[in-house]
Order: sequence, then structure tokens, then C-alpha cells
Amino acid sequence: MIVYTLLIHMKKSLLILLAVSTFLVGEAVFLHFKTPAEPATETTAPEPQTERQPAPETEKPEQAGQKSVAEKKIVPFTTQAPVGKWDNPIFQDGCEEASVLMAMGWVRDTKSIAATDAADGIVRLADFEKKKFGYHEDIDLSEIISVFREYFGYDAVTIEKNISLADLKKELADGNIILVPTYGKALGNPNFTAPGPVTHMLVMTGYDPKAEAFIVNDPGTRRGENYRYAERILFDAIWAYPPGKVHPPEPAKAEREKSVIVVHDDART
Repeated sequence: MIVYTLLIHMKKSLLILLAVSTFLVGEAVFLHFKTPAEPATETTAPEPQTERQPAPETEKPEQAGQKSVAEKKIVPFTTQAPVGKWDNPIFQDGCEEASVLMAMGWVRDTKSIAATDAADGIVRLADFEKKKFGYHEDIDLSEIISVFREYFGYDAVTIEKNISLADLKKELADGNIILVPTYGKALGNPNFTAPGPVTHMLVMTGYDPKAEAFIVNDPGTRRGENYRYAERILFDAIWAYPPGKVHPPEPAKAEREKSVIVVHDDART
């Protein structure tokens, strides 16, 4: 009887053990073959784009540094006869003095020059020149340098000889202004009393690349502020004329020395 009971208990244990084993095997198989869950959607920053270098552009004239007058300090304007006395000999030959006054106005960041102040300044400069050089009519580039340095105490001025069109544009691009001596008749300015002056000086203040023209303050006319001359016309007219009381003979084109005065902003030098 005891043996029979033990066999019964052993049979029950084996059945329980078999059931547990079957369950565990089945669960393992289920876990192995079930479809995996969809991965969670991540909120991430967008992948950064590879930075592209801009495509090279054809360089525009203004990108080459050819500035217009609007991009520079103001060059105040005056005519060589500020109060209208064009028949006065001092004012008739006052283009050099007027040009120097405009340049010094630029140096001093003066916005405008009153007509009476300009007239007084031209007369004073002419008196200084007569005492120093013996005349005021046609002073040359070296004498104008002396006026800057000795009368105004301003040294940031240089004479540039045999200058080219490209040189002129570069000086303007560098932020300078230029005093330009010319054979006045070759300018063809319709505002001049015909046929125009033999010797004439003006101030080059900028360059207009679209029009291919230099921007100037021309003291020979009331309409001379920010006047535009075609670059080739003005360049061909440049002439470092000789000094003296009497105007020199009209030069042939090949005889026109291409020299100018560059006025530097001393704050940049």
C-alpha cells in the first residue's frame, strides 16, 4: 500500500513537472517568434546641410573698389568766382586756388563753403602765391604742393607722374581725391565760355563705373559740382601745364604730361 501511494505521488509530481516544462518551452517559443514592436519615433534636429561655398561671381566694377562720390567724404564745392565776379583777374585765373580750397574742405570734413568765404580764401591764396612765386596765374604742381604745406600746414599730398587711367581709379578707390591740371579746351564742357580755358584745374572726387565717367568738382562753372566727364575725355585732357603769368601755348595731345596731385586723408596715412 505504501509503495502504491508513493508511486501515485511520484506520478503526480512528474505530471506537474511535465506541465511546467511544457509551459516554459511554449513561452520561450512564443517570445522568440512574435512580431517586434515598431520602434519609437525620435524627435531629432534635422541633419545639418553641408555648407556650400558661393559660386564665384564675375567681379563688378564697384566690387573692384571703384567708389562713387556718394561713398566718400563730401568734397565741398565752390566756383573760382564764388560771388560772380568772373571779370576779376584773380577769379579768372582762380581755378587752382579754388581747387585747393575744395581739397582742404574735404580734409577738414567741411560740408560746404560759403561764397564769401571762398572768395576771401581765393584772394588770400593769390596774395600768398604772388609773394612766394611772383605770380598767381598758373602755378604748377610743385608750387601747389608748397601751398598745401606752407599755407595750410598739410603734408599728405603727393605728385604722381605719368599716371594712367587705372592709377586714377585706384587712387579714388583708396579713398583719396585728386587735383587734376588740364588743357581746358579739350574737356569740351558746354558750360564754359567758348572756346574754354587753355589751362584749367579741377578736383576729381569719384568714379562712376556704369557711365565710365569721372566725377569732379569743376570750379570753372556754377554747374560744376559732381560733374561727370567721360573717362577718356578727361584723361586725354590731363596736362601738367608750366607755370607763369602768361598762359602757355596750346599743347599737342602728345605733349600733355599726365601728372596730378593726390590728396590723401591724413587720418588714413
